[in-house]
Amino acid sequence: MTVLLDKLSAQDDRDKYAAAAVEHGWSRDALCAAHQAAKTDVTNGTPSRGTDTARLLR
Repeated sequence: MTVLLDKLSAQDDRDKYAAAAVEHGWSRDALCAAHQAAKTDVTNGTPSRGTDTARLLR
């Protein structure tokens, strides 16, 4: 969970990633990869609707 605290400032984003990590059994490395993928997919502050990351974070 320190990854979430270190990389995300918005509580809503932290909650979404934490829920997705629990639901999908993500390791720390998988959580970092999901965050990195979302950073590259971001448009107007949220991942594009068609990306894998966006689907996981809904």
